Amino acid sequence: MVVQQGDHVVIHFKNTHDQPHTLYLHGIDRLSQEMDGLTEVLPGQETTYEFVATEAGTFGYHCHFQTYLHADMGMYGAIVVEPRNSKEKLWTNEHAMILDEWDSRQNPTAPVHKSEPNYFLVNGKSFPLIPDIAIPDGQTDLMRIANFGEEVHSLHMHGNSFLILDKDGFSLSEPVQQDTLLIGPGERVDVLVKGRDGDFPFHDHIVKDVTNNDLYPGGIHVMIKGGPALSAAGTPVQNIGEHAHSHGAGAEAAKAPTEKYADDSPAHNHIYDHLPEGSPIKVVNIVNFGFDQKELHVKAGTKVAWVNRDVVGHSVTAGLPGGDPKARAFDSSNEAKGTPTMIAQGEAWTYTFTKKGTFEYYCLPHTNMVAKIVVE
Repeated sequence: MVVQQGDHVVIHFKNTHDQPHTLYLHGIDRLSQEMDGLTEVLPGQETTYEFVATEAGTFGYHCHFQTYLHADMGMYGAIVVEPRNSKEKLWTNEHAMILDEWDSRQNPTAPVHKSEPNYFLVNGKSFPLIPDIAIPDGQTDLMRIANFGEEVHSLHMHGNSFLILDKDGFSLSEPVQQDTLLIGPGERVDVLVKGRDGDFPFHDHIVKDVTNNDLYPGGIHVMIKGGPALSAAGTPVQNIGEHAHSHGAGAEAAKAPTEKYADDSPAHNHIYDHLPEGSPIKVVNIVNFGFDQKELHVKAGTKVAWVNRDVVGHSVTAGLPGGDPKARAFDSSNEAKGTPTMIAQGEAWTYTFTKKGTFEYYCLPHTNMVAKIVVE
């Protein structure tokens, strides 16, 4: 919700749900008691909330009936009060980041609500589904950061710093420059960021909060997209690879090994390193954190074997990051059955494609590794 400073704001609230709800205007002070959002609105009922936006800044709203459950189910949002005088705006664009946590295993209908978060969110999404934030080189933008979750978060910006202007809707008498922001539940902080060359992460430095169901990277991790990358000497960088934690397709896959692995090599696989010439089995090597065939065309009925040449474990997981594990066409990790398992160094995993179509896949813990199989 965006309003102007000085506006008389009227909110018509109708409860179409099957549970009581309220609307608490978080951070808007000088409200009358009846506007404080503690009187429940029963299913089918409606009411009106109103306030005068006396102060510019970042505020919020959330349900205050069984708050522990209802706010956790996503019943919250931001209220932005723009300054009355546009000349007070020292920025070009604004970007909102609402932080939260999510337990994907919880049952909202259970009589006791016990949340143990395994996903960590920005505007309701976890990395890599969080959209990038573009701040062009030399441009100054405002980031409105609000924590409507239940945990403290520590946001750190790579390659840059920011200037803290406001906290909880109040302007600081002296802005503070930092590169890490500790923000507790209910707090809102407005920061100015000046864009620079290159793309850099802005992420939670509480490391478990940059995971998705205990897999890294994920969670509260946003890419700040600036201008073209420059080298340390200040010259343009040619053909720079995408950041390993970038949103999207990720780095180019490595090329296939130019020679066979020795039989005593940990990466050697006795079956798929010695396939007879003309074998109907197609092999994709996993090497240097990439799939050596970004797009493989096969006929229906073909068996494809993925051989892990890396020292760390990988997976072959259908779809795009963030998808429902139970809806995947194939998944070497078997995440849908519980704790995921990885393909170890030298091991292989196979899948026979019986249906025509295009099948995108990636590595579960290394989401920059992506490729596709086209079945004709």
